[in-house]
Amino acid sequence: MTPGMALKGEMKEGKYNSPPEDLSNFGLERWLMTKLKKAIIMVLGSAAMKYMKKLSNEQMLMMALSDMILPLYTAESTLLRTMKLVDQRGAEKCE
Repeated sequence: MTPGMALKGEMKEGKYNSPPEDLSNFGLERWLMTKLKKAIIMVLGSAAMKYMKKLSNEQMLMMALSDMILPLYTAESTLLRTMKLVDQRGAEKCE
């Protein structure tokens, strides 16, 4: 089974439908990052299946994909830096 097919199965099962119960230590934010990554993987997989070898010629699609990936990278980097800062200084000092 390919990773895309496994992800499709997870999506059908509703694995990412509701946030985790434990929201401590940025649980909601980490869940959102995971959900965004899975959505991007689904779009990439669909694009790859539809265009196959012609994917590199689809400039508009590639631009749309980069518009999805770059904000995710920025958000995840910000989250990871914030988590590290909270671990180093403590939550009380970071409010």
